[in-house]
Amino acid sequence: MKPTTLIELLFHVLFWTLIVFVMSNTFNFSYRVIEEQDGVPIERLKIISILPLVLMRLPMQILFFYGNIYFLLRVIYKKSPLWYGLSVVIAFLFCLYAELWIRALFSSVYGMNIQFYDRVVLGLTFFFYSLFFGISFSYFLLREWKNSERRIIEIQNQQLSTELDFLRSQVSPHFLFNTLNSLFAIAQESKNEPVADGISKISNLLRYVLYDSNVKEISLSKEVSYLKSYIELAQLRYRQDEVETDLAITGSVDKVAIAPMLLIPFVENAFKHGVRIEKRSLLKFHLEVGEGSIQFSGENPDYSGTDEVHQSKNGIGLNNVKKRLLLLYPDKSHLEYKSEGGTFKFQLRIEK
Repeated sequence: MKPTTLIELLFHVLFWTLIVFVMSNTFNFSYRVIEEQDGVPIERLKIISILPLVLMRLPMQILFFYGNIYFLLRVIYKKSPLWYGLSVVIAFLFCLYAELWIRALFSSVYGMNIQFYDRVVLGLTFFFYSLFFGISFSYFLLREWKNSERRIIEIQNQQLSTELDFLRSQVSPHFLFNTLNSLFAIAQESKNEPVADGISKISNLLRYVLYDSNVKEISLSKEVSYLKSYIELAQLRYRQDEVETDLAITGSVDKVAIAPMLLIPFVENAFKHGVRIEKRSLLKFHLEVGEGSIQFSGENPDYSGTDEVHQSKNGIGLNNVKKRLLLLYPDKSHLEYKSEGGTFKFQLRIEK
């Protein structure tokens, strides 16, 4: 058990111990009885400790307190504040009525004649449950604030780590970029156009990764151009009868922006897990740009032998795409992918 969890648990135990101590030492039941002493009736005031009643009522109070934190606030409030308010009122009335029955049971056990409805008792019960509600609500807000602060720190650390990794990886791409420029010049001098064209495409890919993608959003047309260049280069590794790639585009990509490098992991995974030498592979992708939304879907053969990893060691990976979507397009993106029957399918939708 973590030290913070243990401290929090001890805090809760202390809180309820204090509640029991305060309530049992602040209030007592007293009623008059007539006893005979030497044949003479004498009226005496009998005092009974309220501790047994406090302990009988404790489970109901704990249920209300933690029910508000872990169910009403966490589940119902997040769906509808109106339903949350109604649920609190219902829980309040239920607990008040239950308290009356508990008090009646206590009075019958001790042979006391106490009215079922008592304004003073009702007032005190309402006060304590209002107190429990206020404390539980404040406790929930405090926990949410702490969790939010922790998530912000985690995101900042993750971003810092990503930036450091990116800076470390800059040396090799820059070296390759400069080398490719030299090779491109040599290929042109030798009039080897296929090689020069290939080197030019690689240079464009590196330029996109190193420079164009270092922004929050980029033109979808540039992302599509990057996809096409990547596909053309990836297909050079295979014979024409081994790999067929179909990239269909519906709608205009000119006036739409998207976070860079979001679509390429799906193409990387398709070539990594969906292509095998001497096997026929069809890689299908469909980019649809509608009014207020972008949808990218596709399918390819699955030769990975597992459903859980569709990750590229050199790429971003689909799990990291999910994380990026949560950060960049919270509540505005939806990603599904699965592998069944030897075919891997995916569908990404982003609302704009």
